[in-house]
Amino acid sequence: MFKDRLMNGLLALVVIGASGCVAGAVEEEDDGEETGVVEQPMGWAGGGVWEAGVGPVDMGDASTRTCFLTGIMGDFESGSEWVHTYISGGRWYLHGNNTHGSARAMATCVSSTLGRTAEASWSQGQVTVNLGSDTASSGLPRACFLTRVGGDFNGLSESVTLRQFLGQWWLHGGSSSTGVHARARCITVSSVSPATILADEFGDPEEDDPTYELLTPENSFDTQCMLTGVAGEFSSDNQSDHSIIIYSHDPLLSKSMSVWTTRSRIEGRARCVM
Repeated sequence: MFKDRLMNGLLALVVIGASGCVAGAVEEEDDGEETGVVEQPMGWAGGGVWEAGVGPVDMGDASTRTCFLTGIMGDFESGSEWVHTYISGGRWYLHGNNTHGSARAMATCVSSTLGRTAEASWSQGQVTVNLGSDTASSGLPRACFLTRVGGDFNGLSESVTLRQFLGQWWLHGGSSSTGVHARARCITVSSVSPATILADEFGDPEEDDPTYELLTPENSFDTQCMLTGVAGEFSSDNQSDHSIIIYSHDPLLSKSMSVWTTRSRIEGRARCVM
């Protein structure tokens, strides 16, 4: 059942969210902070699915939307593995590098650029990175989500996480392996939920069932949910295994998050915004 839901979700997102693959969509110097306006409600503005062996996936006009990671699947077994949603030539793209050929990534775009920041980066061995206040000068909350994850994820010692602490947003991680890193952006929102944390461990009594949790009610077009943390072992040659996915491609349905592993343990973190 889980794998059917996974593939149906991927197919639906590809059909209605991605504009296609574009050769040569090279990452540019960061666009810096935007001063755009938020569309109310903060609707779903598309997204995309990337898989190993495919070029950059075009996700639309960067002046009208902001895109974050919502799914990571497959194999990340070296320091050269990564997935990334970024801006190039005024458009959003989802791309990656995977030497083992089984990685996938998903991204969702929200219909806002309000307070959009430049990317903040954390790399293995670096101290925690401060992304700024959790409140904008207008008094509205700020929310931060992952835009890039990479490296050799071979156990729970490998992690990247965004947290709120003492009125600030922080990006940090840990690793006993190689090349683990992450990037994130922040935007100004109307409200932000507490973090949802899910973990799935192979070998427990319910090992054949994914950990799955609803994040929003149905008909929640004005609420979008994205990844704030990833940890664990991503070492499967099967794209359906070792996955953290937020299902948010259909604005008329509830948003939900699931995690799935067949070897060790993985953990996912998500928040929702309006």
